[in-house]
Amino acid sequence: MAKKTRLFICNTPYHYIVALQMIRTIFKDDRCDIVLSDIPNDSEKIVEKSQNLEFVNNVFFERTKFLQNITGRDFLKKLFFVRKAVKKMSVFGKTYDFIFTANIERYVTIIYTYQKKYKNKDIKLCWYEDGMGTYAYEDSYFKTDLPIQKKTFSIKGIIKKIFFPYLPIQDQVSELFVFNPGFMLWTPPFRVNTIPVIDKNDKHFISALNKIFSYDDLTDDYSRKVIFFEDGYGEWNSNSEDLKLLQIIAASVGKENIIVKIHPRNRINRFAEIGYMTNSNTSIPWEVIALNSDLQNCYLVTVFSQSVVLPFILFGNKTKSVLLYNLCPSFSETDVKYKDFFSSLCEEKYTGVFNTPKTIKELKQIFAQVENVNEQS
Repeated sequence: MAKKTRLFICNTPYHYIVALQMIRTIFKDDRCDIVLSDIPNDSEKIVEKSQNLEFVNNVFFERTKFLQNITGRDFLKKLFFVRKAVKKMSVFGKTYDFIFTANIERYVTIIYTYQKKYKNKDIKLCWYEDGMGTYAYEDSYFKTDLPIQKKTFSIKGIIKKIFFPYLPIQDQVSELFVFNPGFMLWTPPFRVNTIPVIDKNDKHFISALNKIFSYDDLTDDYSRKVIFFEDGYGEWNSNSEDLKLLQIIAASVGKENIIVKIHPRNRINRFAEIGYMTNSNTSIPWEVIALNSDLQNCYLVTVFSQSVVLPFILFGNKTKSVLLYNLCPSFSETDVKYKDFFSSLCEEKYTGVFNTPKTIKELKQIFAQVENVNEQS
């Protein structure tokens, strides 16, 4: 029987890690290629260090970010520039049985449509995990702003069909792959498959990830009692609720026992300005750091960052974690779906792993226990 050919399209380091895990476990007998876009800052370096991976057929670097910058009114750019640019891409002339994506974005839409129309009419589109958005059902993941092919008899509709015959791929998904289907808050209209969790004792795979993401370059010290994760959902300023809550925690455990992992999108390091130790390396994925770390004796703390739950989802790590979203009304109101996911996972299913204090008194009680442990040691 001929091996199936599968293309994985990745736009983040997390996508890349998930794709590698799927390829080396579920699809280890197939021919699998990966495209890593230029959206991550170090993507070219990651691709370079991924050559000769024994469980992947090809790893390609592709410049796709420019596609997002073409507005709906740039008719001539869409007609000439996009088509010409995409035809030069590494996978354009190849034929695949399956395409895997974690986002519906222009590159995926164009490549899938081309494959379906000109290469393999039976090609299947599969979705794979993109973190908590996949579990909470983030609507934007299933939308595209490309002019998709619709049945219409208008002049505009005929022009779109001729020049931009992109398929509505949000309707083409046939399967979904996630680490834990039981965490999902919605029921997809297609089959859901389980990705095997990553084994923290699999030194061979972890060594490969370390090489790919330059883990040996890490100089940050995560052996602190508390690792606090800045998230990307609130308003960053010196009066933010997260800073005030961290000060309460520091009053119990001491600033010297805390490291803050700053969010890579935030250009201002609010925490270092008031004396907290923060990470200097933002390019090594937290998932790789967690795989190499003993997290059993620390607390992972955040308002809304998925980083505190990803070690649990990816490799079953039961590190004590504290989520502060109930103490930050502005965060909860902004991201209702994510709050629902956190509430389901942390307040209903795994209360032994996750703490979600609803009052400042409860928060102080959690870290008073940490203070007592420090005093006894």
